[in-house]
Amino acid sequence: MKLRIKGASVRLRLTQRDVRALEERGFIEERVPFPSGSSLTYRLARDNGAARIQASLTDTVLEVRLPEQLARDWCRNDTVTLS
Repeated sequence: MKLRIKGASVRLRLTQRDVRALEERGFIEERVPFPSGSSLTYRLARDNGAARIQASLTDTVLEVRLPEQLARDWCRNDTVTLS
């Protein structure tokens, strides 16, 4: 999974393996380590309580949450983009 940030936009690019992992585990994440010892974790997760796509930043974790059914449907069809 790749992270791209531009202005107020966050874009995650997933491989087919990432999509399968999202379907199987319910989330995928990557970690970017920095020389200072700190790191940034970015995560895409299914969320049973979410009504829409949501993003949050807590400490050093950027998390994008997808409504459960939207995520499951997306993992099983040919749709390329969610926004």
